[in-house]
Amino acid sequence: MDRTCELYLRIDGDDLPSIEWMEEVIRTSSPAAILFGRALLEKAGTLDRLDALVACMKRQEIAVLFEDNTALATRLKADGVHLNDGVDNIEQVRESLGEDAYIGVASPMSRHDAISLGEAGVSYVAFGGGNGAAAVDFDALAEITQWWGDIVELPCVVRLGPEADERQMRELIEAGADYLAPDIRANADTDRLALISNVMKSVRRTGENG
Repeated sequence: MDRTCELYLRIDGDDLPSIEWMEEVIRTSSPAAILFGRALLEKAGTLDRLDALVACMKRQEIAVLFEDNTALATRLKADGVHLNDGVDNIEQVRESLGEDAYIGVASPMSRHDAISLGEAGVSYVAFGGGNGAAAVDFDALAEITQWWGDIVELPCVVRLGPEADERQMRELIEAGADYLAPDIRANADTDRLALISNVMKSVRRTGENG
């Protein structure tokens, strides 16, 4: 099954990113989507800055999702939500966000649970660490990613903690990840972002030449 891997950045931290930093991130890494982390949203303060960031990304046709905050995503017209604790009522979430909204869920490292979540009507399932979650064994992560890609059409997001290196990123892409979702701290992590961007650019060139 041919799949093209895209970048799905999760941005978190102690303060909202500046517009200038956000534009530089978009310019250098060309993400398909950006997820604003739960801690960042809790510290957002005035919604005017967050609203401006959402508008900035929408102007560049980048999907904007909020983590574990359907109410705020609805209020600011984000493109969707990522839910870490599953979803009990997908219809209710869609009614709030709209039929075209993206609803992603974090999946345990269990094939049965992943399939159950996929059948619930979500937009994608996500495997892996990040967001302070317990570290996930890399071999197990690559294995479940490949298994999912071999049998399921629904997109698979692979979450990456700060310890993920270039070799691991490439292996997960090769395993069939539809999206790589590394954690980036707002207004920082420029070296790490450069590494991620170089990996993704290499993958895109390979795909164009393949």
